[in-house]
Amino acid sequence: MYEMIAIMDRPVAPEALVFVVAPDDIVMMYQTARELVSFMRRMDEQERRSASFFTIDGEELDLTRTLAGGVWLMHSGRDGSDDLSRAFRALADDDDTDAHVDPRLVANEVLEVEWESRWPRRPRWLRRLIRGQRAPTIDDRWRRGAV
Repeated sequence: MYEMIAIMDRPVAPEALVFVVAPDDIVMMYQTARELVSFMRRMDEQERRSASFFTIDGEELDLTRTLAGGVWLMHSGRDGSDDLSRAFRALADDDDTDAHVDPRLVANEVLEVEWESRWPRRPRWLRRLIRGQRAPTIDDRWRRGAV
């Protein structure tokens, strides 16, 4: 059985970034559509229906299942920026931190934290050769056509 993610009759780039907001305002960021598909395989049907999916630009995505059991993620054309910002604010209120409501700022912050906490730690000279001088940003991914 194959799973496919498509956006408006065209496949989502495997590197597309997607935010998932659970009903209890837990926000998850998936750096690639491949990671999201892997996550959705472990979700039950009720969790899938109650979660909201958003692009980095704030567009809400619709989730549907195919007859073969695959998952389709489709552009809805609805602007979900307000819902995504509300979820970011609720998450920040729970953590007593400043709220970033811009999805790009949130994504860059997540990428920075993941870059800083990567493991195994390598010697500095080797780290620079493998990972570069700084954490990746959404703008870097956008230049490569991944967002």
